[in-house]
Amino acid sequence: HPVLFSFLYLKWSKLSLLFNINFFMFALFLLSFIAYIVLCQSISVDNRSSSPTYMFFYGISIIFVVLLTFREILQCLFSVRHYFMSKMNWFEMGLIVLSFFVLFGSFDEEIQRFLRGVTILFAATEFLFLAGTLPNLSISTHMVILRTVIMTFLKSIALYSILLLGFGLCFYTLFGDDQS
Repeated sequence: HPVLFSFLYLKWSKLSLLFNINFFMFALFLLSFIAYIVLCQSISVDNRSSSPTYMFFYGISIIFVVLLTFREILQCLFSVRHYFMSKMNWFEMGLIVLSFFVLFGSFDEEIQRFLRGVTILFAATEFLFLAGTLPNLSISTHMVILRTVIMTFLKSIALYSILLLGFGLCFYTLFGDDQS
């Protein structure tokens, strides 16, 4: 209806600047963080502090993680109850915590590698959902479909996981090595 379209257009014209800033800030975070993680994988631990490229992306990643943390704090302050009821906000908090672990954690290299992989997956998923809210090119329609399919899959796999776990333990028992 034209009246609804007009109200939505007015609302979008007020919020589009904030949305675009948020989108590009997260895109820059994703690019810098992935570059940092690739450099972590390709440069040995002893040579990282002497590499200017590594230190540059490390600093940029810290800046963007702090900005993302500030964004989440602002969202929480506007409406605490609604903030903690949203699954996406919990997902974003998880991404920020993982990012801090990757940037500042002093874990074993294997644990750091695992954390870096999970963090890339979280960041890419967050970016996908953020790109799905773009109002052009019908991306949002595809994202609604994808989100529905993912939720249906997760509900189904949760039910069948009991059977999968049973089969896994059965095969482990039947074909596992004897320790005695």
